[in-house]
Amino acid sequence: MKKPTLKAEVAIDMIFPAGRFIILYATTDAASEFSEFGDIHAEGKGRYHLFVDARYDFDEVIAFIRNYNE
Repeated sequence: MKKPTLKAEVAIDMIFPAGRFIILYATTDAASEFSEFGDIHAEGKGRYHLFVDARYDFDEVIAFIRNYNE
């Protein structure tokens, strides 16, 4: 049986618009790039919480993350 391989650098797990935060899985490089949009904290191996700065449009940040793999 073949070992599974990583298919994408980023995947959104949950979105919380009221709290302006996103839970996502990402490579270290991608997470570092997303830190521009607010505070990002590692929760575990490859899992992060991103609290989006109010100066950024929350939906635009989500769209950027969703399209990051393309």
